[in-house]
Amino acid sequence: MIKKWIGSWQYLCLFSVVFLLLLSSSIKPTESFFEGADRSFSPLISFFSSLSPIFVMSSMLLAVCGVFLNHIHKLEHPVFGLGLIFFLLLKIVAVISYAFFEMEFFPITFSFFIVWVISAYILSVQAKNGGAFEVVAIAISIFACFFSIINLYEYIGNPYSVVWAGRFYGVTNHPNFIGGYSAMMAPFLLWAFAISPRNVKPFCILFFVCIVMVTFFSGSRASVASLLIGLLAYSYYQFGSFKTIGYGMFALFVFVPLVLFLMTFGESLGLSPQRLLLTENTREYVNFELWNAFSNSPVFGNPLKVGSTSNSYLLVLAKFGLVGGLIMILLLLTVFKYLVDVNEKSVSGLGAAYIGALAVILPYSLFEGVLVENFSLGQIMFVFTLVYLGCQTKDNQDVMS
Repeated sequence: MIKKWIGSWQYLCLFSVVFLLLLSSSIKPTESFFEGADRSFSPLISFFSSLSPIFVMSSMLLAVCGVFLNHIHKLEHPVFGLGLIFFLLLKIVAVISYAFFEMEFFPITFSFFIVWVISAYILSVQAKNGGAFEVVAIAISIFACFFSIINLYEYIGNPYSVVWAGRFYGVTNHPNFIGGYSAMMAPFLLWAFAISPRNVKPFCILFFVCIVMVTFFSGSRASVASLLIGLLAYSYYQFGSFKTIGYGMFALFVFVPLVLFLMTFGESLGLSPQRLLLTENTREYVNFELWNAFSNSPVFGNPLKVGSTSNSYLLVLAKFGLVGGLIMILLLLTVFKYLVDVNEKSVSGLGAAYIGALAVILPYSLFEGVLVENFSLGQIMFVFTLVYLGCQTKDNQDVMS
């Protein structure tokens, strides 16, 4: 499959679409850093961030051209899975709601367009050639390596811009983002390790450790907890419960001494991992505000009264009321059904990577707006997972019938 991907322009085009989209959604221009202070990236990172609109438009143009070319030959139009349909419906509700309240709804409309085009392109490649989800997973794995490199580069050359109050912001707008993004991509690096040649495996492990450390140094407890859940899910669906216990013990043996070392000497690096040990709930006020907004407008919600994105589920209720909340519940139930179906009928190493990413995203969304943000790496990863699960479930049903 890898050799076929390298030699095929279809797969190369899909790889470029995914990589450019991930790049544009993680390194974007920002006017503020922390507490209103201006942020100053190094020239290289500033260059990448300034090209973010070009990256996303290039990705969309390639995807649109790919869909068009694939369907010229009367290819059967791939059917979106129910999970993706519910997700698109949620975005439609958001567009209508924003228009009703006379708010600027271009960002959410553009986000809907991105989700639809990328999903259609991935499914068209899968229907025509197969192997599309392997290419997407490879692109995510390579981008994870790239993401760790640029963050390390910025930390070494421009530490003031990426560290504040002991937390690692990296090249994102907030440490919670860099932690969450890294956690979502970690299962794909383990998958890349499993399929790579022997001489490549050490690099996969090296970048996996880097991604784990980035998550740890972000100081985001939600990201660290979600990472552990995702890795456990990957291991369980890949190896089963017995081997998962063994691998978990080995991971503890390797990482616990490293974590203790970093927590002891992290201050000398400008980082303070001790924040992970705090017990206070810093989101309590935000969650109360979201719930209060929902209580005041329970049926249709009110986007004007909500500014925080600290909880995807409460945010949907506050902004779009029970109408959006019902779609969200149907979405999550459908995703869970797909998860069970894929596990029971066609578990593979690739499936375990997507399931592991989903196991990161769903709990992480309790503390960030991953499921409702207009254009972020987190939402893109969620869409990739929805498309994969929906396609696998449909394929399994076709085989059984």
